[in-house]
Amino acid sequence: MEEEIRSRTDIEDSTRRTHLSRIKKLKDFAGESLRFEDIDYKFVEGFEDYLKKVKKNTQNTVWSSHKDLKTYIKRAIKKGYMDKDSNPYTEFTIRKEETNREALESSELLLMENYKPISVAEEIILDKFLFSCYTGMRISDQNLVKEENFNFTTKKECYLSFKMKKVKTTVRNMPIHKLFSGKAMPIVHKYLEQENDTGLFPIRSDQYTNRVLKEIAKKLEIDKTVTTHIGRHTFGSILAEKTSDPILIKTLMGHKKIETSMIYITMSKARIESKVDRIIW
Repeated sequence: MEEEIRSRTDIEDSTRRTHLSRIKKLKDFAGESLRFEDIDYKFVEGFEDYLKKVKKNTQNTVWSSHKDLKTYIKRAIKKGYMDKDSNPYTEFTIRKEETNREALESSELLLMENYKPISVAEEIILDKFLFSCYTGMRISDQNLVKEENFNFTTKKECYLSFKMKKVKTTVRNMPIHKLFSGKAMPIVHKYLEQENDTGLFPIRSDQYTNRVLKEIAKKLEIDKTVTTHIGRHTFGSILAEKTSDPILIKTLMGHKKIETSMIYITMSKARIESKVDRIIW
């Protein structure tokens, strides 16, 4: 399993590190000499109990550990290291809890927009975060986007198309000049003029980026753990408030399932309050 993780070319280094951390948990639980044939229903049941009671992992962290172990069991079966009928996950149910997708409210986004960066690094990180809020792009997709992903029909009109790295779906012709009143446009022009070797934006590590975003949020007294992914959730949340259209959300955010898009509709605080306000009690 360790060799498989290290040799894979279809995952990011950050994913590789995460998968290797799952190996460590397995070793902590079962020792160094674990064999695939030892992994039966009783084993995964005990592994889950260990993760919860000893490692104090949340249910969704436990779910992630199961999901990754299940992945490598499937790969082991394909390579003949384990019998297909011995896969414990054909019977064992992996449970995942619904999580709250934290997002910035419009007033908090305005605070971020009005913030004046104190360094070049802070300026780049803030620009990338705001670009995510205006387009719903993940940081992994932002790091790959280049000039050819932008189709300028005029200087003031631009359509963005890109293939999402995580789920491999393609977002086509996103009219960024219309979304959020075109606030993404100055950011695009600004970084196209800089001609960065890495793509549209200079690349900073996720850890450093999230640390800087948390520092900015603290200065602005935003009582949320602001990370790169909150930008994507902010886009989905505000889009839900403005349109209540899951099909549009699905199209622009590149979701594979409409159920994922519906999460933004159901969690929209402004939409809930608006509906409640119309009730005659």
